[in-house]
Amino acid sequence: MTALLLGLLACIAAPPPVLPCDDCALTDANNFAWSSTLDAPAWHLASGADATIAWDTLDRDFYGDPFDPAQDVGRVALVALPGLTPEDVADALAHDDLAQADVGLFVFCAPGGATTCRLSDFELFGNGMAVETYFVAGTGTWLLALLTPEDTIGAVAFLIPDAASTTTSVALTPDDSTLALDVDFRSLAPLAVRADEAFHVDWSGLTHDGLGNDLSLGTLDRLVVGRFDAPLSEVETRAHALTESADALWTLDVTGSEAELASLTGETPFTGIDGDATWLLALYCSSCLNPAPRFATVLVTAEDPT
Repeated sequence: MTALLLGLLACIAAPPPVLPCDDCALTDANNFAWSSTLDAPAWHLASGADATIAWDTLDRDFYGDPFDPAQDVGRVALVALPGLTPEDVADALAHDDLAQADVGLFVFCAPGGATTCRLSDFELFGNGMAVETYFVAGTGTWLLALLTPEDTIGAVAFLIPDAASTTTSVALTPDDSTLALDVDFRSLAPLAVRADEAFHVDWSGLTHDGLGNDLSLGTLDRLVVGRFDAPLSEVETRAHALTESADALWTLDVTGSEAELASLTGETPFTGIDGDATWLLALYCSSCLNPAPRFATVLVTAEDPT
């Protein structure tokens, strides 16, 4: 009788088998969770005067990773945000909810290997910025962002045109801006798939990103699968640089809300995952300022019950 009862209890307590998917529907329950905190300096510069921005001593990016101030800056962006304080902008960037309506002017400088830009060097489509007209007191906070050749952000600062200031130079240092990420890959529902088989994914049912913000599916334009020869806890610490830290990577540009993973490209064809490493699938938005993926989940192997 005791053995029978124990057997019944074991059957009751046993979780249902994890079934692999072929046509895999991604859901919000599969998505990782992340939050971030941005700390960056605010420089008050002379209103209407040209100024020099220098970053020659910037040997770490705002994640604390090594950074080459000459080679790792492809462009420098300068964004006018009328009516917003530096604190407003930092919070909006951290929570990825900076709206297009917040932007007043968006200009770029291409340093070409140099480690300085002057305000008068910034332009848009070949049209230079008239500093004395645009960079003046009352125009709000200006976001300065150093962009890598891949157009991800390496460092930021805030510039404020101030009629009371006579400062005409800014020198960014490694300790100026930091972006701290809190990432959780272990509370999600992993996506179970068959080992060594490519599969189909459909993300039309996603409604929120990893921050909990409403997700616009039309902004998702890149799908990535990565293999990591490290435990998930270590991968979490590199969530801002999944594509750089993966031991093997496959990518696919996407325009709709589904994809055949056999179409992924990498150093080798993608033929599915194994159970010997950490595997992630992520969806990115290349036009979003926050570099974290909008969606990322853990892939695990499973078999049909026999």
